[in-house]
Amino acid sequence: MRVVVLGAGRVGQAIALDLAASGFAVAATDSDPMALAPLAARGLATVRADLADRDAVVQLVAEFDLVVGALPAALGYRTVEAVIDAGRAIVDISFFEEDPFGLDALARERGVVAVVDAGVAPGLSNIIYGHFAAGADRVRRLVCYVGGLPAEPSGLMRYKAPFSPADVIELYTRPARYRTGGVLTTVPALSEITSLDVPGVGSLEAFLTDGLRSLLREDHVPEMREMTLRYPGHVQQMLLLREIGLLSTAPLTVGSTRISPRAVVTTLLFPLWEFAPGEPDLTVLHVEIDVEQGGSAERHTFDLLDRHDAESGTSSMARTTGYTCTAIVQLVADGTYGRTGVSAPEDVGRVEGCFDRVRSYLEARGVRLTETRSPLPPA
Repeated sequence: MRVVVLGAGRVGQAIALDLAASGFAVAATDSDPMALAPLAARGLATVRADLADRDAVVQLVAEFDLVVGALPAALGYRTVEAVIDAGRAIVDISFFEEDPFGLDALARERGVVAVVDAGVAPGLSNIIYGHFAAGADRVRRLVCYVGGLPAEPSGLMRYKAPFSPADVIELYTRPARYRTGGVLTTVPALSEITSLDVPGVGSLEAFLTDGLRSLLREDHVPEMREMTLRYPGHVQQMLLLREIGLLSTAPLTVGSTRISPRAVVTTLLFPLWEFAPGEPDLTVLHVEIDVEQGGSAERHTFDLLDRHDAESGTSSMARTTGYTCTAIVQLVADGTYGRTGVSAPEDVGRVEGCFDRVRSYLEARGVRLTETRSPLPPA
């Protein structure tokens, strides 16, 4: 099967290499020749293209059987739309703000499979939910903590960005939706700061972010939230920037110049958030899901702590996000998951055997998800 990966950043590169190693005929495309160079050096086909150009995307994907979207959020929705309109299946990780289900009718009309949010969280966390939701009488509660961090909290802001820095800023500015007491609630990002103790890492700050996304359709689950993790101190720094308006996109007039505060801040911040070559990162995922089945209730807790692979040079975020994506690609490619239309990862998780396949696929690549169970009192 011929697969094209749109976007050759850290995660896109990991996706392309993993699929090639699994026997797919892979090409990677990006507008930046420097991003493509490491893949070309490994013998992969590469194509330089302007992926912001819809017509270029449609023309490019016509030569392939399946597409992987690994672009920044700003390009995500219109790229997925273009691929679907071209009649090609797509698995996408771009975390765009728009509602992907607005493309469901088009995907059904074209008869294609389109899986969105196919990363670690959203992504793997949703697959866990779908697996248990399919087999339980009732899901009481879902809480997800996730964070991609430098292995050590060094630097001015105790943070480096393991994926698109522009998308990181979205975490700090996009209002967070969650459900409590059965009520959908929206609060500013960076709200409800708490902490999570992670063995092997220490105490991390956690704050609400808008990562539930498609899971908010599951309105029968009364308690749902996603929390993003950072080293202590980082959240207050970002709150300060936001509260004084420096993360706003609304332009200001400074002298005779019109410029958005965010454009200035990101220009200054992003170099500080860059990982040095070979600098290690880590990814933390902690998911708690409370389910009722056959008159009893149980909490299933899943933990993942993954670190940079020094041997291959693959970052942890690329491993956890990229390999979840490639696991889903495998399921689509072999027909295990074949529902036409737009799907979220929880839809994949509901299909018998898919969760176990994804988990085994990750484990074969050293990404280990551990599970503990504890009884709960009746509701």
